[in-house]
Amino acid sequence: MTKLLGIVMVIGIAAMAVISCAGTPAPAESPPAVEESPVEPAPPAPPPPARDPDQEPPDQAALDRLEAAKNRLLASRAAAVTAESSRYFPEEWEAAETGAGAIGEPETGTLGALKAALEAYDAAAAAYEALAEKSRPLYAADMEAALNKARAGAVEAGAPDQWPDRFLAADEAFEEAADTYHAGQYEEAAAAALLALGSYGILETSMKSLKIRQEIEDRDFAKYDPINFEFAGEIYDAAWDDYEGGDMEGAREKADQALLWYGLVLDVGWEAFASHWGTVAASRQQEAINLKAPVAARAEYEGAVGIFGSGDQAFYERKFNEAVNLYILADDQFRESGNIAQEKRRLAEDAIREAQERLSRSDDTAREAELLMGGAL
Repeated sequence: MTKLLGIVMVIGIAAMAVISCAGTPAPAESPPAVEESPVEPAPPAPPPPARDPDQEPPDQAALDRLEAAKNRLLASRAAAVTAESSRYFPEEWEAAETGAGAIGEPETGTLGALKAALEAYDAAAAAYEALAEKSRPLYAADMEAALNKARAGAVEAGAPDQWPDRFLAADEAFEEAADTYHAGQYEEAAAAALLALGSYGILETSMKSLKIRQEIEDRDFAKYDPINFEFAGEIYDAAWDDYEGGDMEGAREKADQALLWYGLVLDVGWEAFASHWGTVAASRQQEAINLKAPVAARAEYEGAVGIFGSGDQAFYERKFNEAVNLYILADDQFRESGNIAQEKRRLAEDAIREAQERLSRSDDTAREAELLMGGAL
């Protein structure tokens, strides 16, 4: 029985398998494959456009180049000024000035704008440099001539004898100017030349002041303007203080002022002195008139009047030294005419007296003769 049950189960399982297979539809046949055309790959995207560096802000190196260009322009212009290019080549100087002025405040926000500014600065600097280059020989020749003239003036004034050390210092500056110029150190050469030129000028001017002061003292003219005489001395001393302190510009200015004030004091003295002699000559003229010189010594008197008039004209023209000499000469001439008139008057009086004496003697003789004749009768 057990055996029968096992067979039945096997038959049942098999039957179920058959039923399951009968219930499943047969698979459909696959449609034929359709051939697809190959797909073209998409083209690569174009690269982004390259960035223009000239449109970018300038970097530090570019800014440094711009600063150097500005400094070059300033230095080149200073060199042209030192060489006095505006004096030698005025039209080119004006053109260079116009070009530099046109730069103004250039745009430097981008590298391209900065490059344009660099070109403008370089062009302006080159113009000044060219001017300085061709001006230097002319400036050097003129400066050498000026230095030789200034040195000769100081020598003629007597500066080497009065201040040998200071004169030697000026000569050393002159030599330094020549040496540095030939070495191509033009700024240093110009500075040394100006120092020498100023030194020679101070020495010459100060010597002139000393000579005028000596004349004032010798003629006792200080009494006519004592305040300004003292003031001139103070400025004179201050000039040398500036010189010793290295302030050549201040020393030159004060030396010129001292010479001016000493000259004014001397002028006042001569005016007063001339006025004194004019008064003396006028008094002498009146004496001559009182002595009848216009009649008794007409030629001499009229000559004195002419000289006196020339003295007045010189005084009017402020030629006081000349006026003094003319007044003194007129005074002598008036005195001489008066002496001549006085002598002629004395001679005339003597002649009158002698004539009167002769007449008196004649009268006496006549009376004596009359008495004699009367006695004889």
